[in-house]
Amino acid sequence: MLKCGVEAEYSLVVRNDDGSISVADERDNMALPCYDAKGLTRMLPHLVAVSKNLDAMGWGNYANDHEDANGQYEQNWLYSDALTTADRLILFRLMVHTLAQRDGRYATFMPSPSLTRPATGSIPTSACGAPTPTNRCSSAGAAVGPTPKGWA
Repeated sequence: MLKCGVEAEYSLVVRNDDGSISVADERDNMALPCYDAKGLTRMLPHLVAVSKNLDAMGWGNYANDHEDANGQYEQNWLYSDALTTADRLILFRLMVHTLAQRDGRYATFMPSPSLTRPATGSIPTSACGAPTPTNRCSSAGAAVGPTPKGWA
C-alpha cells in the first residue's frame, strides 16, 4: 500500500507600511536559522495552535520546526493515502492562513518570499508497505542478527 505524506512548510510575514513584506518575527535574523530553537519558541503560540488543531482532527502531528529561511516553519503529520493527504494539505493551508491573520500576520506557501534568502517549499514524501505494519526482516523468537530476509 502506498502512503503519502508532506513536509508542510510556510513562512510567516507581516506587511510593512510601504506594502513590502518582512519576516513576522523581527528577531529571526540569523544567517543560518534552520532549526533555531529561539526562533521556534518565539512563534510557539502559533505553532501550538496549529498542532492542537491537527491532533484534534486526528492527523497525528509529530514534528514542528524552524526551517531553512528566516520566518519559515514546517509541521508534519502522519502518512495516509494520497487523496487524504492532498485534502489535508489544502485544509492545513487554510488553517495556517486563518490563524496567522488572527494574529496580524500573513502565511505564504511559496518556496521563498525573499529574493536574497534561501528557503524550500513543501516536500511530498511517500512510503510503501503492508496495510498493517509488520517487521518483514525478523523471525518470531529468533536472535537478533542476520536472517535469510535481512538483519533482525
